[in-house]
Amino acid sequence: MTNAFVHGQPRPAETPQRSDAAYGLDEQTILRRALRLMNEHIEFHIDLSEICASLRISRRRLERTFLKQTGRSPAAAYLDIRLQVARDQLFYTANAISHVAEVTGFQSDAHFCRAFRKRFGASPSTVRRNFQGDQRSKYHPAGVRLIELGMLLAGPFA
Repeated sequence: MTNAFVHGQPRPAETPQRSDAAYGLDEQTILRRALRLMNEHIEFHIDLSEICASLRISRRRLERTFLKQTGRSPAAAYLDIRLQVARDQLFYTANAISHVAEVTGFQSDAHFCRAFRKRFGASPSTVRRNFQGDQRSKYHPAGVRLIELGMLLAGPFA
């Protein structure tokens, strides 16, 4: 293990710490891989500790990376991904709101509706009603979501 090497003298405070970029663990790689795992686990919520274990990084490192790269915590980013998928489901399908809540990993309809209202400013049923008719042709949720994620990732998934 290269991290186990013992140095004879302490490193001065102004000396930067060892970078993991040489091992393929730069911040962009961590962000892309974490977001990919989140997107792959919409219905069955994956715990952040499982994401960290999969990436072989600490939870603190994951949190620092997300805050630096996106300005949000990993949990907030994951919730936003799930809510965007829910919004797409409301737009593209006629599934019941309870079904949309279930397939986006929410344990209860009430929790889903609260989170959805907080994120989008309206209840899921109101948003669905607003998508009918003329509104439908003006809104392309998948395109908006992909653009937002593309801005976060600045490149394809690793």
